[in-house]
Amino acid sequence: MATESRISFLEGALTQTSERLRDHTERFAQLSLDIQSLRTEMNANVESLRGEMNANVESLRAEIAALRVENRTENAAIRRESRWIGGIIFATIVAAVIANLAAQIF
Repeated sequence: MATESRISFLEGALTQTSERLRDHTERFAQLSLDIQSLRTEMNANVESLRGEMNANVESLRAEIAALRVENRTENAAIRRESRWIGGIIFATIVAAVIANLAAQIF
């Protein structure tokens, strides 16, 4: 009888082990599905963020281009003003030299 009880004990342990393995297999399968679902969701989020970043980069590029055009316009205005100021200074020096010469001649 001792042998039969040992065999029945081993059969019971084997049955429990088999059931536990089946449970673990089901859990791993569910985990695999959950991980795949998370990967899909993350990929969708990454693609969405990538689209937003590309839109922001394009917006920044447009702003930089507009600022460059504005800066060129301001630089042109500054150059024009500098020419006028330089012309006025030159005319003042010429007038002073002529006045000095005229004062020495007369």
